[in-house]
Amino acid sequence: MKRLLAIFVAALAFCAVVAAPAFAGSEIPPPGGPQVKGTVVHAGGTAFTGANISLGVLFMVGLLLAGVAMLVIGRRRASATR
Repeated sequence: MKRLLAIFVAALAFCAVVAAPAFAGSEIPPPGGPQVKGTVVHAGGTAFTGANISLGVLFMVGLLLAGVAMLVIGRRRASATR
């Protein structure tokens, strides 16, 4: 049961971290903006989505600390019962 719960929590954390960039702000400009005439030159490379990466990092650090705490508590209980 513990392993099943751990797998479920890990899968949920993975989905949350992977989907976090999808929540980036994407405000559509109002109609009637500036009209571009001529050729448009686009920069190459990867597009920046504006995602707040620090939120995902904080989430992962929190999960890491919780996992280490559970590991320490589990080892103390195992050594106390022997």
